[in-house]
Amino acid sequence: MARYAPWFAVCAAALGMSAIAACGGEPGSTPGEKGTPVAITVTGAGCQVAATKLPEGSITFTVTNQSGSTAEVGVYSGGKPLAEQRGIGAGAVTDLVATLRSGSYEIACRTGSGAESRQPITVG
Repeated sequence: MARYAPWFAVCAAALGMSAIAACGGEPGSTPGEKGTPVAITVTGAGCQVAATKLPEGSITFTVTNQSGSTAEVGVYSGGKPLAEQRGIGAGAVTDLVATLRSGSYEIACRTGSGAESRQPITVG
């Protein structure tokens, strides 16, 4: 059985890459593209988004975690995550890049201390 393990791993990796490639063109995470900058500050009470009306296209959310605990931030549409950044350490600054079409979205933030907030944004 062990002799099949490397072959299985290669096939699983290939299928995973195919699934990722199949998602191209949809709104969501687009590593490598910067786009419109938008600041998000995570505090002990949740998050503050610097702009809530954004142009269509690539958006770089620069997340600054000032909550004092680990945080996560995501961009959601219809309750489904389009882009997420988890494990943002206290005091850390990181980028979350998403390509968004015209429509309504939510920025959701959660801290390790249990604070959670959602802020609506409009694109287009």
